Amino acid sequence: MTDRELGQRMQKLRENAGLTQRKLAERLGVTVQTVSNWETGYREPRMNPSQTLKLCQSLNCSLAQLAGAVATRSLRETAPCQDN
Repeated sequence: MTDRELGQRMQKLRENAGLTQRKLAERLGVTVQTVSNWETGYREPRMNPSQTLKLCQSLNCSLAQLAGAVATRSLRETAPCQDN
């Protein structure tokens, strides 16, 4: 996943949570510009585990959802495992 894709996912989750960039920034203790930079893909989020947990709680999502690991199709459907 690129920084831009992560940013787009963060923006969608933030909007779905009913938060503005300002409100999310306040919850995370960062500037509005930082949140904007993440969402545009200008900067990659660099957070410690505590901040990452706060982000997921604020966005009402799991880390897997944030990272895009939860897809509409499972890996098993797209790449079946074969026994050798």
